[in-house]
Amino acid sequence: MNARRIFALLAVTGLATFATTWACSSASPTTLADPQLDASQTTPDVDAKTPEVDGSASFASAGTGATFCAKTLGAMIAATDACCSATDKASSYYKQLFDAYRGAQQACSSGLEAGIGKARVTYDQAAAQACIASFDAALGSSVCGKDLFFALDLLSAPACRKVFGGTVAAGGTCGADFECQADLTCLGDGKSPDGTCVATPAVGAKCGIPKGAANLQFGAHRTCALGSDCRAGVCVAPRAGFECDLDRDCDADKKCVLGKCATARGQGGATCEIRDDCDLGFYCDRDVDAGSGTCAPRGAAPTTCNPNFPGGPQCHGRCIRGDAGAASCVTFCGAG
Repeated sequence: MNARRIFALLAVTGLATFATTWACSSASPTTLADPQLDASQTTPDVDAKTPEVDGSASFASAGTGATFCAKTLGAMIAATDACCSATDKASSYYKQLFDAYRGAQQACSSGLEAGIGKARVTYDQAAAQACIASFDAALGSSVCGKDLFFALDLLSAPACRKVFGGTVAAGGTCGADFECQADLTCLGDGKSPDGTCVATPAVGAKCGIPKGAANLQFGAHRTCALGSDCRAGVCVAPRAGFECDLDRDCDADKKCVLGKCATARGQGGATCEIRDDCDLGFYCDRDVDAGSGTCAPRGAAPTTCNPNFPGGPQCHGRCIRGDAGAASCVTFCGAG
């Protein structure tokens, strides 16, 4: 099963965007309300300057990664949580959703801090300010009633992807892609936490990630050549007409839509195969056995819905099946 179909299945639970962008390969989601620093550390100011390396980037100091993740993902989590009622918070869906959010923040914080602690990561102050400003703007007004995943796409924007970069050259030891210099990938066997920075593997070459590598979407890194997939440790040829499976396969200003790198996801009526081919607020309206469908707007309460629809969540809030067996959209955490 290719990556796009895997994430199509994840989309049924509403976690496709999280899984696509911020999945951590080893850690299960764990609550992390705030970044945890050693007692000897102080929380760094994201505006503070650190020693210059190349260009506008500087070596990242301890705590910078955790603070950045708190001011972006952490801020989004807090704003969304404030929209939720006591009834919402008592549901299993709330736990599932917010475990995913907090797992994303944990992967962001722990992954970055591990690389920073080994002097493998640079920090671009200007990009960080621009990225955090985009979150502040998005969260400036009430997020209640908005798509619950609207803020996650902000971290895929060019400014956010440039905040942290890698210092490790080809042949050097790495723990994740973002520790490597641009256009290199961290090749690992999945058994050892240490990998090696190498040029993007071609079709037929070995591929894989180190054990516990955090899949954070910083920088420009591809596990295999554009369009090809890493399957069973080997890069396989691209499928006919496809050049990407995930957003990370594309340049920083592009999204992977219908297997092509595009400037934006589809709006209402656009052709789609999976939920992520459609913009936030839409789902992919297609039959289970159909190869494609069209992007359709998510419904508001009390629109009828299918809680197991393969094209992504059909509701802004939740899809709940009633006692009579029929399902309808209900308000959840202000979205409905």
